[in-house]
Amino acid sequence: MNFFMTERMYHYLIACKNEDLYKIAPDILKNGSLHIEVKKEMDFTKLDEMEKQLGVLENEINNDPEISQKIISYDRLQKDLAHYYNRFQKYREFLGRLKLRMNLIKYFSAFFELNPSTPDILGLPHLFFIVKKDRKTLSIEYLEKYETLWTNEDFREYSVFFAIYDEENKRKVLEKIITEIEGAHFNDVVKLGKAQKPFEILEEKKWALLDTEREKTLEFNHFKEEISQNLGLYKNNINFYKKVTQFQSAVLEKEYISIISGWVPKSKTEDFEGVLNKGNINYTKEIEEYGNVNVPVKFSRNKILDPFNGLVKQYGTTRYGFINPVLFFTFFFLIFFGFMFADFGHGSIIFLLGVLLLFSPNYKGAAPLVLLLGISAMLFGFFFGDFFGKEGIIKPLFFSAEHNFMKIIAISIMLGIGVNITGNILNIIQYHYSKDYFNMFFGEWGVLTLIYYLSLLILPALSIAKIIPSKIMLYLLLGIIIAGIIVKFYFTTKKHGKDEAITDTLIISTWFIEFLSHSMSFIRVAAFLLAHIALTSASYMIIEGTKMKGFSAILLLISWTLFVIILEGIVVFIQSLRLNFYEFFSKFFTGDGKDYDPIKL
Repeated sequence: MNFFMTERMYHYLIACKNEDLYKIAPDILKNGSLHIEVKKEMDFTKLDEMEKQLGVLENEINNDPEISQKIISYDRLQKDLAHYYNRFQKYREFLGRLKLRMNLIKYFSAFFELNPSTPDILGLPHLFFIVKKDRKTLSIEYLEKYETLWTNEDFREYSVFFAIYDEENKRKVLEKIITEIEGAHFNDVVKLGKAQKPFEILEEKKWALLDTEREKTLEFNHFKEEISQNLGLYKNNINFYKKVTQFQSAVLEKEYISIISGWVPKSKTEDFEGVLNKGNINYTKEIEEYGNVNVPVKFSRNKILDPFNGLVKQYGTTRYGFINPVLFFTFFFLIFFGFMFADFGHGSIIFLLGVLLLFSPNYKGAAPLVLLLGISAMLFGFFFGDFFGKEGIIKPLFFSAEHNFMKIIAISIMLGIGVNITGNILNIIQYHYSKDYFNMFFGEWGVLTLIYYLSLLILPALSIAKIIPSKIMLYLLLGIIIAGIIVKFYFTTKKHGKDEAITDTLIISTWFIEFLSHSMSFIRVAAFLLAHIALTSASYMIIEGTKMKGFSAILLLISWTLFVIILEGIVVFIQSLRLNFYEFFSKFFTGDGKDYDPIKL
């Protein structure tokens, strides 16, 4: 039953001694039934920071850690993560600096090869530095500003400068500027003098840096192995303490006791109370009446309908105690899509796409939706005898849509009437369950609305069929309308007062416009079907008109078919959503509920 209606929820008020809170908390978390009622704002500041640190370490290790069930203290967790994270950052920074120094050696060796006279002037006050190419122009401006002799070479993303200065204070200024523009001093890496051989010094320095890099990389790899052994432990503990923090946010702490409140579905109350009774915890419970917007909503799940449930979520979550719209949404969505996209051949291609998605690890969840859309299009194509835009290949079970325009229009309007009546009845049912009898009878799309709508449909039909005379039909219709206005005015006055009753009763006049617009809106279903037929027929008209034959004709048919499936498929999909959201859901769906989300490990 709870597939169609939200499951009954019990509201629990749990009281325990402060010292007992941490004893019972892990058992409640493991039970995973309590949707907590948050009483104060949750503070995840430290846990969020720790989770980010763990994420950085996980990305570097790049494997799935083995989850450990061991719980360690919060202080130890924070201390250990900070220790590993800081060590990791130091290793990364050191190896980053080492790589930069290696690049400096490499680029300055290349600079000496391109400028062989440079070693001859190393005895002069000089400054070697490196900057990224986007800072090259800025570097030149500063060198010219301070009247410095310089030369420059570009290597990949870097620019290397050799500058000679005549005053010591210029060196300090230039070094400060280089630091500000995120450059690097070659002088700090290797000290070069006139009597030295630069190539030999650079080669020695390069091999020394390579030895250091190997040593530190080996250390870093051992460190990563050490981290990987503890990642699962830390991951599980962060999750645990996030849940405990969330649990604490639902606690009202008194001087000696703590009070926790939340909801548990009827089907899980026995197991949940077993946990509480085991810990000798005091609690009270009361069943929640349907219609309370603050109570979480739980429905039974169905894997086939899960993709359609995702589409419904785009509109909202139904209120507690109201009807689950997914099954009705799915039924009408498939009818709308199949009717507007009625083609056995095109439906077969969509169905095959759904079969392929079943074997896709990333898009497997969408497979039921695509399969059902393909079946719907195939079924309606069989009804109307349409196969890749051609009639006569398969015999229509009902009639040809292309040659029965008025029948298609009539069926579309009848479909709209069915959708309106279904939505109206669902609205009445859910107001009955929530015991809101006033809205059930006199609200928009309540009992009175249904009576009016059926009267406007049935009485004229009886008159056209000559079962009742036209004059009697008009009298009956007028009598029903007046009686409805009187009854609505009387009960609205009793509930809300005379002023609101007058306003509310006048709104009845707009109902009849809504009846007409909500019913006639479904003519678009017929329009899209006919547009689909015209679009699929266009390729054959082009072939016949141009007398195209052979491979060219086949290529045109294939490309045109794919174009129609993609274009029409998207358009019809959107229209099916629109008809559900704005024509069907507007009758009964509120969308202001919240999903049942129990706190659990």
